[in-house]
Amino acid sequence: MRSMSFIRLGWPVSNVWLLPETPVGPVLIDSGLPQLWPAIRWGLRRHGLLPSDLAAVFLTHRHSDHAGNAARLEKEHGVRVFAHPADGEILCRTTRPPRLKAQGHGVTNLFCRVENWFPASRICTQPIDVAARDAGFEVYWVPGHTRGSVFLFHPGSGTLFSGDMLLNAVPPLTTRTRLCLPHPPFCDDHTQALKSLAEFQKEDLDIRLLCPGHGPPLSGPVNRELGELLERSVSD
Repeated sequence: MRSMSFIRLGWPVSNVWLLPETPVGPVLIDSGLPQLWPAIRWGLRRHGLLPSDLAAVFLTHRHSDHAGNAARLEKEHGVRVFAHPADGEILCRTTRPPRLKAQGHGVTNLFCRVENWFPASRICTQPIDVAARDAGFEVYWVPGHTRGSVFLFHPGSGTLFSGDMLLNAVPPLTTRTRLCLPHPPFCDDHTQALKSLAEFQKEDLDIRLLCPGHGPPLSGPVNRELGELLERSVSD
């Protein structure tokens, strides 16, 4: 696929990306909060799809605002769910999730507590690498926001799906638009997140469009802007 069509579902809370025409069939990238299930189901229907028509759900990471409907899709609609094994172990409850440490802004504290109390779980995930490649993506493991955070890059169109490792909205409320690094309180290991981004930036991919976990799509020289953002974070 040189080009790729995608539809943004689930916002303004967090983005769920519907890709209706991959080589394996229609897929979702992330699945949104459980509370947004009616809106997501309506969005699928609006584009002529039922949940059971989905070939797969690819999770960028395990947090409930991105994996919150994955168990429903798997158990009620037979959709296969794929994630990095480091997050998959937590989603299937083999491993306990690390707790976010509430700090700073009151809204940030609330979001951290909600994630600690109600993590996405009971999801039987499969490793993402091969399945995502079959759908036309390159998978990059970028741990830090969570242990199993991944980027999904579509080389033909230069589109990067970045989850919460690279945002186009200012946390914690994400109502203002700007390219942002992951928010420290929401990370398992923020230092590791910055290291992962620096290593990824060295790949020098031709990223022409960013589809983040929060905020609208961002077009332009994303890899260069990421490098500048990382440089500023070091100087700060």
